[in-house]
Amino acid sequence: MKKIGLIIAMGLLWAVLSPAPIGAADSLNEGVNRYRAGDFKGAIDSFTRALEIRPDDYVAYNNRGLAKQELKDHRGAVADFNRSIQLKPGYHVSYYNRGVSREALRDVAGAIADFTKAIALKPDYYKAYNNRGVCRAKKKDYAGALGDFQKAIEMDPDNGMGYCNRGLVKNLKGDRKGACVDFRIALRKGYGPAKDRIRRNCR
Repeated sequence: MKKIGLIIAMGLLWAVLSPAPIGAADSLNEGVNRYRAGDFKGAIDSFTRALEIRPDDYVAYNNRGLAKQELKDHRGAVADFNRSIQLKPGYHVSYYNRGVSREALRDVAGAIADFTKAIALKPDYYKAYNNRGVCRAKKKDYAGALGDFQKAIEMDPDNGMGYCNRGLVKNLKGDRKGACVDFRIALRKGYGPAKDRIRRNCR
């Protein structure tokens, strides 16, 4: 698949959300701390210990999947997100995170389905709109992609990534002027990668 430079917003980590045995809660929170420190292998060990104590902990499966995602083990991540969703079908975070890994595995249609489900469960989920827009652009559904980036921007007006991604799609459609407007807004919003887009596309 041709790389078009659109940016996927990465996955979401959650701490303890529901009552859990003390040992499981401690291991889960230890895993979150290790994840935030960049120790993804250690985080996987902690989340696995939490699951040994509480095998039905959908948050631990989600978080372990996210640590695997950071290590580029996207197939292992998808397996954990699948289990999280099986345990908690209404958990929008795991649909979103699975979509990120599916996109990385080039299962673009599967990623679109996951981001769409995440939006259905949480209609103000601007990152899911952004990521679905990226996937739609890869499918050459530029109208759908522009609509998704517009929704992401409306929900988070300071979302520089959304402006940059919208600019990239406008550029693909031949609207260089409109693209450059979006790249410059993205840069003003503090989104650094837009600077290179301006240098390469705007005079």
